[in-house]
Amino acid sequence: MAKRTVYLHFENKAAVFLAILEYLGDQVRQRCAAAESAGGTAVDRLTGLLDAYFGMAFELFSRSEHMPELQETFSTLARARIGDLNTEYEDRLARFLRSLQKTGAIGGPPQGLTVEQIVHILVRAAEGTKHDPEMQGDRKALERRLRECAILAIAAMRK
Repeated sequence: MAKRTVYLHFENKAAVFLAILEYLGDQVRQRCAAAESAGGTAVDRLTGLLDAYFGMAFELFSRSEHMPELQETFSTLARARIGDLNTEYEDRLARFLRSLQKTGAIGGPPQGLTVEQIVHILVRAAEGTKHDPEMQGDRKALERRLRECAILAIAAMRK
């Protein structure tokens, strides 16, 4: 597609980037909803939720030759929008864990921790996994590590 055609619909490069972010946010929401409603164990579903967010980002950016430019644009232009999506995602994870508590699939968080703190730790661990040099383009390795994070979180909240 020619640049001219793109700019008939978007004011500038920033507008294109923001539209892509909005689209990707919708994709994450759809993947999260599918993971939540999927069958399987609590670990399977939590792994699916982690993969819905971190796996998609890994797929999109782990091998991009445009990553340096995207990171610069990402950090300056989209910080607030990404922050909102991160907050929405963490809230979703907390609701999911609470729903598991209500159904009796898991107990509460260990003494001294809240569900929000468990989610915070889980998200930071998954974020670190996404950037781990050992994961370099290896989607299966990322999936295994995200599953390990889910196993730890669910084990911490066993009855």
